[in-house]
Amino acid sequence: DSVGTTTAVSPSAGATTTTPTTTAAPTTTAAPVPVLPAGAQIPPDAEAVALPSGSVYAEHDTTVMAFASRTNGVKQCPSGTAVGDACTIEQTEPWVSVGAIGGTFTDSQVDSAASFANPAGFGVLTSLAVTAATHGSGGWVAVGTASLWDSVLYYRTTLRAVIWHSPDGASWQRIDVRDIVGDTSVVLRGVEATPTGYVAIGEIAQPDLDAGPSRGLVLTSPDGVTWTKATELVRQWSVATGQVLVGDGRIVVTGVEYVCDAGASAMNS
Repeated sequence: DSVGTTTAVSPSAGATTTTPTTTAAPTTTAAPVPVLPAGAQIPPDAEAVALPSGSVYAEHDTTVMAFASRTNGVKQCPSGTAVGDACTIEQTEPWVSVGAIGGTFTDSQVDSAASFANPAGFGVLTSLAVTAATHGSGGWVAVGTASLWDSVLYYRTTLRAVIWHSPDGASWQRIDVRDIVGDTSVVLRGVEATPTGYVAIGEIAQPDLDAGPSRGLVLTSPDGVTWTKATELVRQWSVATGQVLVGDGRIVVTGVEYVCDAGASAMNS
């Protein structure tokens, strides 16, 4: 507080007296600091770091990988006649940025679409993309899908699953899932390391409706290079897998079963 004086005059004696006065100093009330649950504390902005753009991320120790699809300039246009600005569809290929958090990242190409053997009747490969990745005792493993059309008129589409293995993240080996399950439509959605190797999940017969209802697909590998079909997850109707979780000596696969009503006019999951 600040202290001042007030002067008063006595009418009887003509004397003056001085009385001290008090003025309150301004005060500021700080907003309360939010208390977050344990494990949910937000680090200061100074600790945030930028990572390369990617659709799939994987990490091990101090190494981080960011996978993304990049166009390669190969035009994939309806009717095959559009060129230049009139053609907006370009073939995509998988790339990866490898580095350490807070450090420098190096870009490299995971695979080339030009070397992928298209299945019979599907001559247009539109994309080759990574959908999930992980690190295990045998190195880095990524799974993904090749999307193909029957022609540049885009009447029918199909998918073929692909697995990539790398010991160091710099060079990648493609494992064609057709060598494991045959030349049928397959999509892989997840991969995780296990105590004995790796497990990958997805669906078989998706989206080829003439191949019957889709089934969940589980692949296993001891080293990331040699893969075996462990099982198919079959239900009455079509199955779509979600995640694969590994822990406590178990492997858990989540998913959805799509069910049509009696008149096939509605679908529930």
